[in-house]
Amino acid sequence: MTLTEAITGRISHDLAGGIGAVASTAELMEIDPSFSGEAAVMLKQNSLMLMARLRFYRALFGAETKEINASIITEHLKTWGQKITLEGSVENRLHLSLVAVGIILLAQGGTLSFKDNKMTLKGPEITARPEFMALLENKKVEMTPEIVEAGWLMEQLKNQNKKLKMALKATSAQLEII
Repeated sequence: MTLTEAITGRISHDLAGGIGAVASTAELMEIDPSFSGEAAVMLKQNSLMLMARLRFYRALFGAETKEINASIITEHLKTWGQKITLEGSVENRLHLSLVAVGIILLAQGGTLSFKDNKMTLKGPEITARPEFMALLENKKVEMTPEIVEAGWLMEQLKNQNKKLKMALKATSAQLEII
């Protein structure tokens, strides 16, 4: 699978749940008009989730843009089950790629801190699929939608002649662009 195919698969998967919820809510409104009050709230919540994810993915995978800011990230973080807080300033798409990797590594929640080109993670556990970690170590693995964030980060680093320096512990990590 190519990186482009994996990105498409990842975005499709992450949007599918929200789209399905919107469709189901609309269907329930047709079946039971008394459900309209609750449905409006559900439609708004799912629409906001879809918009937050679309903005994040457009900034992450789309053309380089000046629209990379903390609100894109904080709104995106709200759409996931785990609570992750952001500290510091994310200034460009490469930083945004580090954030995407950090979200995966903080599967149980935690804090994502930025300073210059260094991201520090703290949480109950730092973990990811072995293939995801292998990509971050610049090893060759088969690309899949489940590990696309690591693949995208490494592709960007390669294109900018930069490297990733990592220090991983059980409950903390540092990832630095050098």
